[in-house]
Amino acid sequence: MTTKAIISALALFIAAGAVTEAAATEPLVLFASRTKLMKLAEPPGTIVVGNPSIADVTVNGSQVFLHGRNYGATNIMIFDAKGDVTHDFEVVVQEGAQNNVTIYKAGASLTYACIDDCQPTLRPGDMPTFTNDIAKQFKLITGLASGQQSSDGTESAPTPPPAQ
Repeated sequence: MTTKAIISALALFIAAGAVTEAAATEPLVLFASRTKLMKLAEPPGTIVVGNPSIADVTVNGSQVFLHGRNYGATNIMIFDAKGDVTHDFEVVVQEGAQNNVTIYKAGASLTYACIDDCQPTLRPGDMPTFTNDIAKQFKLITGLASGQQSSDGTESAPTPPPAQ
């Protein structure tokens, strides 16, 4: 191999390293109320999330599901089984949907998800009475779906397991 070829190969190697290093400093962008899949070469040993109210993870073997919980910034560190850091991400969570519409009125905000039609949605920072009403409705719907509440909002007695 000639000196010129060695220098060219070394320059490419250094440039590739610089690109990888630059890419590693870019924040990982998630969207609130959305999940992104990351596939690892092997199952992680430990995962640490700086602020789980902003982002969180679920692990299934070597698959890591990254969940955007609330807008803001945090970090996620992934360690292998030996305890060595394999990934260290800055994570930025942005608003969850491009179809969200926020109305600002007299110093307060109200957010709606507008897909086919516009429906109120939960967004931190919105007017508390607005979000409390929506949260109560979400809780009722979730309770109904799981059988923990009746349609009048009262808690249902747990269903006994079937006799064997």
